[in-house]
Amino acid sequence: MRISKMQTISSFWKRMTFTGNICKMRSALVNYLTNEGVNSQIADGIVIFEYDGNHFTADFNIGSGFPECTITYEIEDDDYESLDIRDKTYISDRVNTDMENHSTVYTFDDSIKLTSRFYFTNKSMMLELFCLHFAELTQSLDLTLNIARDKIKNYKEMKGRRIGFNIGIDKQQDQIPDSVQIAAKA
Repeated sequence: MRISKMQTISSFWKRMTFTGNICKMRSALVNYLTNEGVNSQIADGIVIFEYDGNHFTADFNIGSGFPECTITYEIEDDDYESLDIRDKTYISDRVNTDMENHSTVYTFDDSIKLTSRFYFTNKSMMLELFCLHFAELTQSLDLTLNIARDKIKNYKEMKGRRIGFNIGIDKQQDQIPDSVQIAAKA
């Protein structure tokens, strides 16, 4: 009987502290983002904020013992969806191996998702780690979008070529050495 009372008392005190109260975590993050000049709001229990025209989400979880924050960015694009599965896998593999940070890129059939997560023990640690992980996430996002643009551009070029030729006529003339061109003319 005493143990159950102690658990309810300890959970009450835990909810009163910062690390046990998700509402305090969300409001602290929204206040920080607002002070930094970033538009942010809480919708459906998730912090949604806009940075450089991109929408990000931050979600908190306290189920694993320590509070955890997950920052997510997801984008859908019709041109991306038309890419081959090999290109999509290449994008995620390249970013995940080239970037030495905490962000992870997931490439799905119709979207790209970037996530970064961290654990914290107090408010100042949460805000400090949020800045670090968000900076790493934006670096991974830049690389991901650059690689995806290149793959989409190459895909469109390949799609526009005539049937039967892999190289354009201009490229073909540049690649043939002069000695071969002279021999062919004679």
